[in-house]
Amino acid sequence: LPVASAVATADADLEDHLPVVAEKAVSRSIVHQAVAEGFVQVNGAVVRDPAVVVGAGDSVCVTPDGWKWFPESRIVVLRKPVGVDCCLDASKPQSLVHLLQRLGESVAGLFPVGRLDKDSQGLLVLTNSGVLCERLLHPRFNHEKEYLVTVNWPHPLPAPVLNLLRSGVKWEARGKTVFSDPCRVWSDDEGDT
Repeated sequence: LPVASAVATADADLEDHLPVVAEKAVSRSIVHQAVAEGFVQVNGAVVRDPAVVVGAGDSVCVTPDGWKWFPESRIVVLRKPVGVDCCLDASKPQSLVHLLQRLGESVAGLFPVGRLDKDSQGLLVLTNSGVLCERLLHPRFNHEKEYLVTVNWPHPLPAPVLNLLRSGVKWEARGKTVFSDPCRVWSDDEGDT
């Protein structure tokens, strides 16, 4: 495992050797900078090459002066109301930036973990930690997401439509077709299903 990856990730076999992982969630680019500046040691020796390979038996640590590279992680959790856009573009009047400013939160360095459509409301997490973002969003971590959707339709949705939703949802992302896992779907009109 390259030293930059060892410092930036919390692999179970390396966790005891990585105090930076226990206290700070950092991006690989920050770790690369810290390594290049000589603030990371492997087995007591300063390394400046982020590709130096380390293993579970190696001691990886950040020098005392190196902690300046690892800012405190910030996490903001809020209920996003309908009508607020998750973008952080201050030039847009409905941007999340304005809501955060009204709440007295500094926007510097924050980005949303995922997003909610402008016409939806719900829990939104913002952070400055790329590591936290990846751990919450990447499919390999198997975090279940739950959505409560109200359909403005004068009649109950037909069973074939509900079954289609249950089989999984399809959408386009970055020019690729993406499929969700099967979904649990129920309708108030169906009782307990």
